[in-house]
Amino acid sequence: MEGTVTPGFESVGDVLETAITNKLEYGASFTVYLEGECIVDIWSGEAEAGKPWQSDTMTNVFSCGKGATAFCAQLLYDRGQLDVEARVSSYWPEFAQAGKDQVTVRMLLNHTVGLPELPRPEGDEAGRMREIQLDHVRCAAILAEASPQWKPGDHAAYHSLTYGWLVGEVVRRISGQSLGEFFRAELGDPLGLDFHIGLPDACQERMSDIRPQAPDRGALKKWLDQMKDEQPDQFRNATVAGIVEQQRRQLDWFNEPATRRAQIPAANGSANARGLARLYAPLSCEGRFEGKQWVSPESIEYFNTPNPIQIDFGNMTPVCLGYMGVAPQRPEMGAGLRSFGHEGMGNSMGFADPDHRLAIGFVHNQLNDGQTRNAIIQQVYSCIEKMPRTSVDA
Repeated sequence: MEGTVTPGFESVGDVLETAITNKLEYGASFTVYLEGECIVDIWSGEAEAGKPWQSDTMTNVFSCGKGATAFCAQLLYDRGQLDVEARVSSYWPEFAQAGKDQVTVRMLLNHTVGLPELPRPEGDEAGRMREIQLDHVRCAAILAEASPQWKPGDHAAYHSLTYGWLVGEVVRRISGQSLGEFFRAELGDPLGLDFHIGLPDACQERMSDIRPQAPDRGALKKWLDQMKDEQPDQFRNATVAGIVEQQRRQLDWFNEPATRRAQIPAANGSANARGLARLYAPLSCEGRFEGKQWVSPESIEYFNTPNPIQIDFGNMTPVCLGYMGVAPQRPEMGAGLRSFGHEGMGNSMGFADPDHRLAIGFVHNQLNDGQTRNAIIQQVYSCIEKMPRTSVDA
């Protein structure tokens, strides 16, 4: 293991090193900011076979990009440039098509707009979905023309890819910059983040490929049998082997330089743990970090309020305005009652805990069940509990 650990938090590093030694992780980084100061910044394992994970190694953090996208919207809201209750069409006139004239920005942020999937083009372009997804302007135009799958605002479903193009287009219409450009200009560069939405070519060599999780074929078969009963038309010819192969091809696509270069804000952010932790550091300290007030405390509370209509993740994760909120039965965002952030596929994570003035980032290149992530975050809180009470506002 390499990096720095503040005295009193040595056991946090032990958790990461044990995970690497026991092959629970292939390569990973973990960073903690407490009251605006970096107290843990560590990394271990390999980026690729025979290539050690370095201080500046990055990888795909998938839906952690949704939190970065939400922060961009929050900045515009805090500056008075974005009204969350306004109609989307007031910023993006073309969006009023197909029964979406009453859709508000809030509905984009809280996954209730009814556009959870990018409609598949017909005719000659039917087989070009991957190519189309690399063009964020094209994706936004397709969504502007699309009809919602339900009455917007009445139901919530996870907009796994479309969230980023929808919110990102509103940011573009207001700022004149793409979501990736706005993020880099307003947060990435000023905060010194190793976090990109649309990876520059100069950073490609620092990327570590995402490795698939070893499939639990028994669990997959059980799930597939259930899907064949519930949705027979869609899953009639599906097989466990086919699903495993599809997942492998999906990861291969995300690991391609062209995909990393594209702006898919909801799913292809490139970062390391330090980049994620520094992103959330201002949000953990009432908006103030390293001498600058990034956003107001009021906007933090506003964007961290759970929505009345929640997504059924099967794990009771509350959804706020673009961020995931904390839930008692889910350990990954620690002990704070107001923690918020976002996890990514395979269990990378970034979040802020305003109660403990804590910001955490965990990034790895091996998709898994989150055992290491949860254990190392819990260890941080165990160390905090042992600190003198005057050292942290707990």
